[in-house]
Amino acid sequence: MLLGRGIEKVLLTTRYDAEKASGIVQGRTLSQSLVATGAARVATRSIPGFLAVTGGLIAKSVFDRSIGRRKSERKGDEQLNEMADKADKA
Repeated sequence: MLLGRGIEKVLLTTRYDAEKASGIVQGRTLSQSLVATGAARVATRSIPGFLAVTGGLIAKSVFDRSIGRRKSERKGDEQLNEMADKADKA
């Protein structure tokens, strides 16, 4: 889990400064962390679980692309800013 957070911070620093990237990772809610961990466990335990999680991720990316790139990026940036703000307040 710590390795995953570290990798995520490094990937976020390609787009944001290091402080904001750290805030984004720290601002994640408990439910977001639990869903991500649960999906990873389901995907690693069985082939059907892997296919279900992969299918869900593909469906989400197709849906996001249908919204439109600019609108999707704005929505994502807003969510990341909210996560960073939550980390600053804590």
